[in-house]
Amino acid sequence: MATTVCELRLAFEPPYTDKEKLDARYTQHYNGLQKVLEYNFQANNCELYLLDNTLSDINQIPKNILDLLEKNSVEIILSKTNRYGSVNKGAGDIENLKLIVEKLKKYEWFIHFEPRQLLLSFQFFDNFFQNPRNLFTLNKNPNAPPHFNTGLYACTTSDIIEFANMFDDNTIQQMVSNSISIEYILYSFFHKNQIQYSTLDKMDLLWFNNTEAKHW
Repeated sequence: MATTVCELRLAFEPPYTDKEKLDARYTQHYNGLQKVLEYNFQANNCELYLLDNTLSDINQIPKNILDLLEKNSVEIILSKTNRYGSVNKGAGDIENLKLIVEKLKKYEWFIHFEPRQLLLSFQFFDNFFQNPRNLFTLNKNPNAPPHFNTGLYACTTSDIIEFANMFDDNTIQQMVSNSISIEYILYSFFHKNQIQYSTLDKMDLLWFNNTEAKHW
């Protein structure tokens, strides 16, 4: 039985996105998935699933992406419960984490990766699998309070489940209303509970917004 699960977190069809932007987003999704799926997760006793909260039918997934997922035996979970993610991405992540708590209980370790990003190397995965542990990178913005980067991280499933269980609809709505990012809340959770974690200097990937790519 696999001891680790890797979540590939995507939002295929966010609201308010025109066709040109959506096509560019699909290209980023395909490239990001193609790259991460080059990694030999099976050799590391790790299973994968893709989680999307904007679609209700796998046939809505672009065919080239669906073919890639099926070729690599990636489980596809669609929830279309994007009540919060359209206005606060982290709130959407928490909402969806709560939907899969029972699934996560089967594993010891949880990896979260957002394949709209493009890996430049597999150094994060290699480092984690050589020594499984809570593993993050810290955001280096000198003008912001300390926080994690949440595009790629790893932790015990018990920790991420405990984190998800802190929230109900009211607390998620407060997160949205007060524009609170998951990067800060997750960092605070680990520190308040004195949970040990390690950090790497970088994730070594490209993160895309609408106008540019940044190396993190």
